[in-house]
Amino acid sequence: MEPHVNALVTQFTQLAQQCSLDHATVLHIDTEHSYFYQTATQQLVTVTVGYQRVASRFFQHTPPNPDDLEYGINYIEDQIERAIPTLGPISQLVTQQDFLIQLAHLAGVQPSATMQLPREQLERIFGYYAEISQGRPPLPSEPDVSREFYAKLLIIREYIHHLKVPTLTLLSMAPLS
Repeated sequence: MEPHVNALVTQFTQLAQQCSLDHATVLHIDTEHSYFYQTATQQLVTVTVGYQRVASRFFQHTPPNPDDLEYGINYIEDQIERAIPTLGPISQLVTQQDFLIQLAHLAGVQPSATMQLPREQLERIFGYYAEISQGRPPLPSEPDVSREFYAKLLIIREYIHHLKVPTLTLLSMAPLS
């Protein structure tokens, strides 16, 4: 295993112990890959979906247009389908990533040490950004229309949808102000 992957596994293990995550799956979306750490089995599953990989490979426009999004979705779906047999069912998907916490705030989730982002709220945010990709000007509350932002939003949306996770659990070790 690469050194940064070993460090992630150590971080995931500590998080699972600290937060009593006995049967959770911890998610980390990186630039080139996504990592799913299953706390019950201590298994790490790597998926070749990362936000820079998706943004640079499929998004030719800023903001990405509907065709860009469709190409990205097809790629992500293919990678998820390959990973599902190894991942199995996911009862609780957990992350600590700042950009996903910020996405939850954008969706209206109040800051706290443990936050829940329901699939419906994530779909609503995706819908707003899909409208921007079709030509609607972004609102002041939608300041980031970068390819990287769209890739992050698209990746988490596809994971939540295809892994049939009703709610993403976001952990902040200290409540956000």
